[in-house]
Amino acid sequence: MVEDIAYLINRISNHNYFGLTTENPWILAGKSLGAVVPLLVRAKYPELTVGVYASSPLTPQPLAPE
Repeated sequence: MVEDIAYLINRISNHNYFGLTTENPWILAGKSLGAVVPLLVRAKYPELTVGVYASSPLTPQPLAPE
């Protein structure tokens, strides 16, 4: 899915779809579980986006001792 989003951003920007070019900044957004994907896109392809808005992303929690 991360690669698909990167492909979509490149495709839209490089072919001037919707009047967007490579000069237009991209900001990804997500909420809860959906916030993890934009964070992964930003981590793997930092050159494609200028930022991410992640509202309440899931974070790993340490296991509680028994």
